[in-house]
Amino acid sequence: MTSVDYPLVISGKPYFSFQAYVPVAFAITILSSALAALFGMLTLNRPQLFHPLFESKQFARVTDDGFFVSVAAQDPKFDINATRQFLESIRSSHTEVVEAE
Repeated sequence: MTSVDYPLVISGKPYFSFQAYVPVAFAITILSSALAALFGMLTLNRPQLFHPLFESKQFARVTDDGFFVSVAAQDPKFDINATRQFLESIRSSHTEVVEAE
């Protein structure tokens, strides 16, 4: 705009002075890199927005007064009875099977 619409010579500067655009270019570079990092992270990590454990009433207490152990059953050697016996042998306060939909 200063070189086309209002070509005024102020303080001996040329019509097109690139120094005025450096802060804007820097800010756009930072914004673009932050957005690229965000979308790259979401693309590569593929976050899971829902998990079947969220339906458990015991899971709602996990941040209040204890911790939570979840055992996934995708392994072909997984045995639900052996896992339940192990958890009860170490005196778990609550053991629950949560079915995935």
